[in-house]
Amino acid sequence: MKRTPFILLTLLFHFIHLQGEIHSVPDEFSLIQTAIDSSDWGDTVLVTPGTYNELLQIPIIELTLTSDYMFSQDTSDINETILDGEYQGTIVEVLPTSNDRIFRLNGFTVKRGLGWYGEFPWLYGGGAVQAFDSVNLVLENCVFTENIAPRDGAVLSMGSEGNNGNVLLRNLKIFNNNHLDSLYHQKYAIYGFIFGDLTIDGLHAFGVGEEKYLMSSGAYDTLLVKNLTVENFNNYYSKIVRLTTCNYMHLENIHFRNNSVPSYLLDLGGAVNQTTITIRNLWLTDNSPSRGIRINTDTLYADSLFFLRNQNGNSYVCGLISVDAVGEIHNLTVQDNVGGAFGYQPEGFPPIILSTWCSIYDGLFENNTIMLHNDPDDPDDFVSGGEVLYYAGLNPPNVLDNCRFINNYHDDPDDYSNPNVDPSGNQGRCLDISLGDDKGTILRHCLFQNNRQPNIAPDKPWELAGSGGVGSVIRVDGPGFSGYTSSLELDDVVILENDDGGIKVAWVSDVSMRNVQVVDTPRRGIWVVASENTLLENIYISGVTEQENYHQYPYTWCMHTALTCIGSESAVVRNATIINCDLPYILGGGNASSAQTVFENSIFWGNSYDIWQRPSDYPQPIGFTYSLIQEELAGEGNIWDTDPMFHSELGPPYLDPASPCIDAGNPDPVYNDPEDPDNSGWPLWPSQGTLRNDIGFTGGPYAMVQEFEAIPNAGAAPRGCPPQTIQLSQNYPNPFNPTTTIEFTLPYPQEVQLAVYNILGQQVQLLTDCAYSAGVHQVRFDGSGLSSGLYMYQLSTDHQVLSRKMLLIE
Repeated sequence: MKRTPFILLTLLFHFIHLQGEIHSVPDEFSLIQTAIDSSDWGDTVLVTPGTYNELLQIPIIELTLTSDYMFSQDTSDINETILDGEYQGTIVEVLPTSNDRIFRLNGFTVKRGLGWYGEFPWLYGGGAVQAFDSVNLVLENCVFTENIAPRDGAVLSMGSEGNNGNVLLRNLKIFNNNHLDSLYHQKYAIYGFIFGDLTIDGLHAFGVGEEKYLMSSGAYDTLLVKNLTVENFNNYYSKIVRLTTCNYMHLENIHFRNNSVPSYLLDLGGAVNQTTITIRNLWLTDNSPSRGIRINTDTLYADSLFFLRNQNGNSYVCGLISVDAVGEIHNLTVQDNVGGAFGYQPEGFPPIILSTWCSIYDGLFENNTIMLHNDPDDPDDFVSGGEVLYYAGLNPPNVLDNCRFINNYHDDPDDYSNPNVDPSGNQGRCLDISLGDDKGTILRHCLFQNNRQPNIAPDKPWELAGSGGVGSVIRVDGPGFSGYTSSLELDDVVILENDDGGIKVAWVSDVSMRNVQVVDTPRRGIWVVASENTLLENIYISGVTEQENYHQYPYTWCMHTALTCIGSESAVVRNATIINCDLPYILGGGNASSAQTVFENSIFWGNSYDIWQRPSDYPQPIGFTYSLIQEELAGEGNIWDTDPMFHSELGPPYLDPASPCIDAGNPDPVYNDPEDPDNSGWPLWPSQGTLRNDIGFTGGPYAMVQEFEAIPNAGAAPRGCPPQTIQLSQNYPNPFNPTTTIEFTLPYPQEVQLAVYNILGQQVQLLTDCAYSAGVHQVRFDGSGLSSGLYMYQLSTDHQVLSRKMLLIE
């Protein structure tokens, strides 16, 4: 893989020997072309401020054509040294060569160039600059404006059939090109594929009027783009920037803002197999409409991508697509975007963001709005699926790690009087994944909180051609398991205080979940059906209640349950705590053709229901062992109708030290609670008692591992996106004994004091009092020697005081 650094290419193009002569215009030569024709290899033509109405032809020598800016570094020299083509032809034409020479244009305003057509359709010239084969071209510190061309390349056309040299575009401003005469079929301002390296380091393009496209360029070897800003482009046809490479592409510090284009703002592609694209610090802000970016490559690595305040009413808003690629995206922020149906539209609409194959680490999806809208007066108006925040299809992300979906809103004004509304239209409202054969997805350390759709779509049961109920925060559909394989793993996932849903998984052959919570989210907790093997461990479901608009029994496929687990070969739930739910059914199991669903070491308490187990035509009774259940059911080691006694201060799912669930689980050592590495023979909190399995969420081998505690504290914002305010995170682990970590985030460098106080307000320890840089910082607190109980830690700066509580246990 070739990864040529920017600095090497810059040095290459700047290595022009100035030992040659300097020819001054107009002091020595009245015309620039005369000075050029009088030059030898390595000479420099120096042009003083003024307007020059010439069409220049660069001979087959190494040459620098520059204004006084090269020596003065005064930008007024750029603005006042003007090459004006007066629409007579190409302003700077660099003749073809085979000697691998360098031509450098530095410090001009280049305007009113007009390209030309040659003898053949593929032979044409650019408006401002035309560079032919085997030329190493450097354009730097120039302004290009009011240039046009009959085909492509109003600013620059690189070769008739491809340039074999290298190209460096550095510190350029491009605006108001391709705008004078529609008869010229204007397309891209910069156009051409080269067989060397293409480097863009500093380019600001500002679209005006009917300007269509900025760039369609490519490089066979390496394509490097750094510090590119594209704003105020307005077109209705195609992409603004299209870049291709056969080997390696790197983009860094890219900004698209205030553009209006129904297609992609940025289209990146690999021309052959084994192409690698890397992106760092990409911003798409305030574009409307916009489909975001499209990436088609074999390997993608991206870090710090920001999609902010973009809108689109008929396609993807952010549209991050990676086709058949092995990829990773780190620090992805999708915030304050609006997508969906703006007014009545005839069909469903794609999500805010679409991705295939790429794993995402440290993602924030916050305050996005999705419009769900069809016409209730039009019986032919059909709305179906797709109206989701994030969709990954067939080749899904390998991993979603530390991703947060917070405060997203589904605006749904429909009254659902139209029978053509698909009841699954808002399944997977935050996350919708469609697995292909032999594909798998892992969700790890993810938080889904306060996502809203106040107008809840009604159920349409199976018997009425529905899909078994609507509404879910996460939906995963597999290819089926008859002849197919697919897998899903959820580790440390929290679904908290959403309007509707939970988790729905169907047709995935192997499903495993550990340390998963669904709390205060109506209609559905966890629903796993049509699986071969399902294993759920350490599951906490609380406060899941029915919605008013659902079809009651005898419609047996109503999916208002706290937990439904059906597997054809095995379906096992261990160490679950299901409490305070008010639903038609608490549990759903399989039928005569599926395996028996077995609950082990689980708590069921304080639930209200019509029927304990959702009925079916041929129900398979659910089994229970070593569980605490609020009504008497058969099974080994169960406890009936006994208060589980949750912790008086921490509340559920933590157990009180006197709870009957402590050490009451399966005695087989394979189910033991995790051992405290610092106290051999004793369990790691929140497990208690001996190492024998505690019943419920806080017991068993995977009992609420400390990684779970880190979910809300993964950083106030992804790296590269500094917070706007000081943030103090909850300590972790909490409760703790005897050490814990306190994390805080600063938007700018400042003095910080962090101290710990007891419940009487007395300071017990000053942890730090010094200056910190901007960013995320961690301080460790050791409570050895202090009595157990509640403490407060307080962060103080010159402008703000923040505090939180923590619990020290024995």
